[in-house]
Amino acid sequence: MQLLHTAPNGVLDLNEVTRKLGTRKRRVYDITNVLTGIQLIKKMSKNKVQWIDFSVAKTKADLLHLKSTEEALDWLIKDCAQQLFALTDLKDNAEYPLIFLLAFSRTRL
Repeated sequence: MQLLHTAPNGVLDLNEVTRKLGTRKRRVYDITNVLTGIQLIKKMSKNKVQWIDFSVAKTKADLLHLKSTEEALDWLIKDCAQQLFALTDLKDNAEYPLIFLLAFSRTRL
């Protein structure tokens, strides 16, 4: 990701990438072929590729949105678990737990 952030206009020189990562050129080309196949990059020339829709700000905004969604879902799961525990902890419901759970699941459908 650091190479992507420092690349002007999202254009990477594959020779430079190979040198900076200290890896074989074949490995870099394998990765670029996969990224080209899923349309994340396009080949500009033999040794240069460009990221499609290069936008670091958009990526950060997407990550923030995903993080807030994950936190909201975590809260909902925790809240549901607490409610279910509270309902099953009632003495009236403890006598017939299976019937209670079946009735509870039908009310949620």
